[in-house]
Amino acid sequence: MGELNVASLYQESFRKYKENWLAGILVTLAYAVLYIIPVVGQFVAPLVAAALFHYGLLVWSGKTQLSVQEPFSLPGSTYLKVGIVFIGLALLQLVIMKAYSSFVSAAYTHGLWFSFSFYSPYLSGMVIGLLAYFFLFSYSFLILEKNAELADAIKISFSLSLNNSGNLIIFVLVAWVINLVGALPCGVGLLVTAPTTLIASAGLYKKLVGEGSA
Repeated sequence: MGELNVASLYQESFRKYKENWLAGILVTLAYAVLYIIPVVGQFVAPLVAAALFHYGLLVWSGKTQLSVQEPFSLPGSTYLKVGIVFIGLALLQLVIMKAYSSFVSAAYTHGLWFSFSFYSPYLSGMVIGLLAYFFLFSYSFLILEKNAELADAIKISFSLSLNNSGNLIIFVLVAWVINLVGALPCGVGLLVTAPTTLIASAGLYKKLVGEGSA
């Protein structure tokens, strides 16, 4: 894979988003509404994550005027195969937060809120999220497009990410910043930045597997 032009990729993805904005907003909202359910949200929302990636693939492939239902038109087994890994990551983050919870409480009580250790569980969660995004970047797309088995999708995704680490690191960091900015105005901007990033991710995935250009 040659050098990635992230700006060009996002520009093309935003153009495609404008042609399919309604479906993009609704699929993003569906995930967000499930995610904010108290206690169980972070474990329930991944079960519809497949629809997010399906939206990205459909739009990048040239689909226009996408109907609201199309991103969700997937077999139940596909939702489970895509979601199970993200549920596992959510459980891992929960374990980390629980392990640090007593320490954080004590640190706050003793006025140590300014120490690095106080913020370490949150930093750990962020690092886990970024690493998962990097190594599992192609995972969902492989299941959706190639009908890959779970273990094969993880293995191939790791390989693609390692073999294209430079371009992928740049994209992951840019995507993180763009969506962080989108989250600032009470999260409203994510209704634009999240679907656009999904489309851009699909475009980059196509480039990683040698199909199309990004």
